[in-house]
Amino acid sequence: EIGSLRLQGVGALGAAVHACERASAWSVALRLVEEGGDVQAINSAIAACKQGQQWHAAMLLFTKVDVPDVVTYTALVSCARDKWKVACQVLRASLIGVRCNVIL
Repeated sequence: EIGSLRLQGVGALGAAVHACERASAWSVALRLVEEGGDVQAINSAIAACKQGQQWHAAMLLFTKVDVPDVVTYTALVSCARDKWKVACQVLRASLIGVRCNVIL
């Protein structure tokens, strides 16, 4: 519940967080996913943090993702682009932690 808004279901949460991303409302996005959310909702919250230049908050969100995907790592690297050491660590972790499915 945010103010008088009660979000029901993962789809509603994801849509609300995505709207926050597009509006650069990173603090609202953080509040929306603080109780949890699927990887897509958290990825959108990380992207919202990028818009607000809140790379540290994005890194904290990363700890909430059970199984990060390529989008998670891409959003983190983009968010930390001015912090090259952090971005390199994220890239290194992505090489270890994410398997890409490639269809040839």
